[in-house]
Amino acid sequence: MILGLRLAFELPAGVPANWVFRTIVDPRENETLPVARRVVFSFLVPFVLLPDLILSVWALGLVTAAIHLLYLLSLSLCVIELQFAGYRKVPLTCPMPGFRDNLLMLCLVQFLGFELFTRGGVAMERWIIDAPWRYVLVPAAMWGVWYWNRQRIAEARDAGELEEGVTFENMPIRAVERLNLSDGM
Repeated sequence: MILGLRLAFELPAGVPANWVFRTIVDPRENETLPVARRVVFSFLVPFVLLPDLILSVWALGLVTAAIHLLYLLSLSLCVIELQFAGYRKVPLTCPMPGFRDNLLMLCLVQFLGFELFTRGGVAMERWIIDAPWRYVLVPAAMWGVWYWNRQRIAEARDAGELEEGVTFENMPIRAVERLNLSDGM
């Protein structure tokens, strides 16, 4: 669901459709990432987490279901952060999709990420359920990665390498750019 929503956020819209956002949203602040997270959670909780909790309690018992739900929530948070890293747009407002030139590669990467998420996640969950005390390692690892990522972003911001703010245009990257140098003679 997270992968599908991320791709849906890239769908293009007509340029006249984003005039409201251009007038209301402050383009210097990155306000879109928290909104995108909330939208994903509004789909994830009722359609994935709640049914999973009900089925897990019924099949595995309350303790194992709680561990399973916390683990699934942890993995979902990681996938959301990975999918929306550097996200600076208001969903459905850019006129050109960002994946136009590399759609096949994006689909391949999304598929490989899904496979890694499902197969690796199941193997790791089995390892955790065998000894539930191991679940404490998941939040510790998540905190470590979160801290490292915050440091990386702060360093990029200090070096001027981080693009911030909301963007309303997906400009294509040109392979060749002409320099307009005038002859000063």
